Formats: sequence, C-alpha cells, structure tokens
Amino acid sequence: MLRFSSGALSLCIAGLVLFFANGARMRSASVAIYDRLPDRIDADARYVVYSHGLIVEGDDETPVSPEFGRYDFPAIRRALFDGGGFNLIAPHRPKNADYGQYVDTLVSWVRQLLTAGVRPAASRSWGSRAAAR
Repeated sequence: MLRFSSGALSLCIAGLVLFFANGARMRSASVAIYDRLPDRIDADARYVVYSHGLIVEGDDETPVSPEFGRYDFPAIRRALFDGGGFNLIAPHRPKNADYGQYVDTLVSWVRQLLTAGVRPAASRSWGSRAAAR
C-alpha cells in the first residue's frame, strides 16, 4: 500500500485537478455535478475533476478547522460549477481513504474521459474564467 504525506498528497491531488474542454460549443445541455465519473460521457462536453482537501474526509462535508474556519465542500462545488458550462466531478472521500487507490481512481476517470474523446485543454482557460469574476 502506498503512503503519502499530507504535503505529497496535496501536490498529487492538485496535479489531478484537470480541466477538459474542446473549445467547441457544447451540443449537450446536460451539465451537472457528479460525485463520480458519469456513466455516459459526452465527448463534446467539458469536464472538471476536483478533489477536496484532507479536512473534508469523513461524514462531515462542512468541517471546521481551528486555524482556517469552515470548509464548506457543498458550497465550493456550487461555486466551481456556477456558470461554468461544464460537468463537475467532485467526489467526497471517506475517512481514512487509501490515497494510492483514490489517486488511481482519479487517473482512471481521466483516462476514460480521454478514451471517450474528450479533449484536454490548458488550465489557462480556468484561470481566465476566474480572473473574469
């Protein structure tokens, strides 16, 4: 079993926050928030895979850090999704998740998106959207 330090896990997960867009207008009106890879992948749609921080693992999606305050995962999902025109895949990890297995799952989802024909786009498109807010 792989073991990750919290810093290594954070870097690994940050590297897996991937933005997929093919630059073409979406033909499908179905944009949604998912907690796992959707059963049907639309190659013309855009997808964002988001993985939350360690504090959210477990049953509480809105834990409170004594140092940083409330981490409101449902609100973060809504804010990321709001007006983005993409499908957001943002699972909630269980407590004591096997990080090696979890990362393998995220990598598998990305590979399935690519195999289905979803074209990756540079993350700069996300930065442009955030800067426009």
